[in-house]
Amino acid sequence: MWGDAVPNLLIGLREGLEAGLIVSILIGTVVRGDRRDRLGQLWAGVACAAGLSLAFGAVLTFAATNLSTAGQETIGGVLSLAAVGFVTWMVFWMRRSARTLSADLRNRTEAALAVDGRVVFVIAFLAVAREGLETALFLWSTTRTTSESAGPLIGAVIGLAFAGLLCWALYRQALRINLARFFTWTGAALVVIAAGVVGYGVRELQGAGILPGINTNAFDLTTHIDPSAWYPRLVEGVFNITPTMTVLQVVGYVIYFVPVLSFFVLLNRRAHSPAPAPVRAPDAFESPTRTAPTRAPQMASNRVLVLGASGLVAVVATVAIITVIGPKQTGGTTPITISESACAPNWSPPTSGRHTFEIRNTSPKLVEIYLMDANRTTAHGEIEGLAPGTSRTLAVAIAPGSYVWRCVTPDGHDSFSASARANGAPIAGAVAYRPVTAAELDTAKHTYRRQVAGMLDTLSADSDRLLTTVRTSGASGKAKAFWLQAHLDYIRLGAAYGTFGDFDTKINGRPKGLPAGVSDPGFTGFLRLEYELWQNPVGANPAATAAQLDTDVHGLVAAFPAQNTDLRDLPLRAHEILENGLQFELTGINDHGGHTNLATLRADVDATRIVLRAISAPLTSRNPRILPHVTHSLDQLAATLDRFHSPDGSWASLTSLTTTQRQTINGQVGQLVEELAPIPDNLELPPSSTN
Repeated sequence: MWGDAVPNLLIGLREGLEAGLIVSILIGTVVRGDRRDRLGQLWAGVACAAGLSLAFGAVLTFAATNLSTAGQETIGGVLSLAAVGFVTWMVFWMRRSARTLSADLRNRTEAALAVDGRVVFVIAFLAVAREGLETALFLWSTTRTTSESAGPLIGAVIGLAFAGLLCWALYRQALRINLARFFTWTGAALVVIAAGVVGYGVRELQGAGILPGINTNAFDLTTHIDPSAWYPRLVEGVFNITPTMTVLQVVGYVIYFVPVLSFFVLLNRRAHSPAPAPVRAPDAFESPTRTAPTRAPQMASNRVLVLGASGLVAVVATVAIITVIGPKQTGGTTPITISESACAPNWSPPTSGRHTFEIRNTSPKLVEIYLMDANRTTAHGEIEGLAPGTSRTLAVAIAPGSYVWRCVTPDGHDSFSASARANGAPIAGAVAYRPVTAAELDTAKHTYRRQVAGMLDTLSADSDRLLTTVRTSGASGKAKAFWLQAHLDYIRLGAAYGTFGDFDTKINGRPKGLPAGVSDPGFTGFLRLEYELWQNPVGANPAATAAQLDTDVHGLVAAFPAQNTDLRDLPLRAHEILENGLQFELTGINDHGGHTNLATLRADVDATRIVLRAISAPLTSRNPRILPHVTHSLDQLAATLDRFHSPDGSWASLTSLTTTQRQTINGQVGQLVEELAPIPDNLELPPSSTN
């Protein structure tokens, strides 16, 4: 986490100090001009610029979240390269303009004070917005290169907070700092960070298919090191150099890093003006009038060159050291044979370390293979669906201990090899896991089905009340309220839709794909009744539609005890419920006049919670961190949606939301879908498992 925080901490510190000094210069000019009455316009300009920068970052985040994988890779790659261009321009611009920035801002501000206070607002807004937009784009780009968001966010906040403290101390004349030297050193460091972002951007464009060579690696150290260990994660977080990089990534990294750093050093060497003495804000960028020794620029340039060279040497040395001392693959590929009569007969485990096994299936059947501890409950690696006569490799980290091979065929035949012991030194990265069993998911399935049975009783009672109300009062407000209550009853059954079969189409089907659309006789159920209650089309008969709906609900209640629930449904529906909400509710596709999409999405949250409670035991035993994290995100989404639910029971419509509110909800749902997506993988049953 802290390795991921370092780049954003540096960016936040440098850019925050840069923007803060600009604000200090503007404030100092206004105060010295005895026009404190203009401070309000100045701070308004600063606040609007900050708001614009935050909004820009939010738009980037939410827009990327809702794109396809290829779209996310495309926008990530393009904007990452754009961010590198902006930050490079900023580094060179500050080196060139630092000495005159204070005087330029003062002259413009003094002229504005004499003309119109609104010009002060514009000057403050433009000066800070430029810095803020660059910062937002570069922070977004560096954050995308990491596998988590907490570390980069913490780093950025710490950097900005420390920059604010420095600016306050400089303005209050409580601190002196050589800002020219500060921006020189941080400029060189940003060049190193930007080079890593170039490599990341190239990799994203390769993933999107825009650039070639995604399968052509310059190097692959995964057979020598554990990519999840702290040391490669630290190198990746700070320098964005990963254990596996393509040739084009390395070329992009070098093409940017070498000439840009060299040009940066060359410009510093050509600067013959004296190096500035330590000064204080708000005149921090002014050149001092006294003369300094002419060796100072040359010495500063040499130091920058040493910094860049040291950084490159440090990266190379770190990779070399990790390669030498890190966990290694101790030997070549170890052959393992699966025959019709035996599972890995006469196998002998190598010593502890990282190993690659070549598994060959000589039997006439499809086979699943697991390398397990001798207790036969925890696994270290698996291959699913190894076809007859084929081979596949399995790379695993083996700690000292006893192991067996497990072979499972589609007909359920389960066999094990003899137990054998691997000796040697302990090894980092040897992770054991328990393959999920049909028995565990069967328990979760029966827990959920018991709850569904009770919920179906509630649904049938509310459906009866809805039918009675529609028959007696037609499309009244009371009927519409009962419609919503019964509809939400059904939505909360979200994980059981696969079990319901044709009843789901009858009770909650959509008109899309039907020959006559909303007028088609096959369009029945809750959405058809919504259409008739709210829009009252020609030929509508809400009483007949409600009667058919009630009949189908009672038919489902009667059929449910004999219906089968696939063991794989619960893990899949854990993320598909909100995925469907993102697709059908937040787009308004399922709105047929009632404008209750937010209420339906809120019921989707409840349905997801019900699923998670049913699978909590097997999920927690394999991924103990996912459930608390997802529960917190569900709480946040529920709280956001509840703000649009009035005390009288009505819900705000999608069209009444502001753009910011829509983006917030879309972002929270999209993030939750991503957080829930690993659950099916954590609870994946092998093909041989049956209901």
